[in-house]
Amino acid sequence: MTKCRIKDCLGSEAIGIDGKLLKWLRNWLLDRRPRVTLKGLNSKRIRVSSGVPQGSVLGSILFLIHFYKVMLCYVKL
Repeated sequence: MTKCRIKDCLGSEAIGIDGKLLKWLRNWLLDRRPRVTLKGLNSKRIRVSSGVPQGSVLGSILFLIHFYKVMLCYVKL
């Protein structure tokens, strides 16, 4: 299975995410700058370019949607 065929199969529009929901998800996931606080001291904010915030319910849901789409692509190919 080639990467381009998988990418074609996994597009956001293929799972019904578009419009305002897609924009909201992109804003939530992209250009995040988390920091760590320990004993009242804050770390420097660093840009995170991948993944989802830890402990988020939405992160688990997005993983399940992605995994489901991968399985559908595998069955189609």
